[in-house]
Amino acid sequence: MQLENLFVKAVDRPIEGVIKADDDVSLYIELDEYVITNEVAKRLDLFLDAYLNYQGANGVWVSGFFGSGKSHLLKMLALLLENKLIEDIAPLDVFEGWQGFEKNSPKTL
Repeated sequence: MQLENLFVKAVDRPIEGVIKADDDVSLYIELDEYVITNEVAKRLDLFLDAYLNYQGANGVWVSGFFGSGKSHLLKMLALLLENKLIEDIAPLDVFEGWQGFEKNSPKTL
């Protein structure tokens, strides 16, 4: 079996090593290929609880090591919260198939 046969998407294409917050050239690909790990899912749950039950806080603190995905996570959150069409598809629709994501749930974006 060839390595490329293990992947659903083509891996022999250029893949950006660093995600830039202000780069909107490949937004759909970034959304479609974003991986929500178990740890991120737990933290997103806490974030959404705080976001939906706003109690006067004026921001959130995102911490992690260099290269751990902080900017990428914030970029995905911003896209989901804004839900502006990207290539005629709403970001929430891209995530709709993700396990545990319910588009019309009050706990989801």
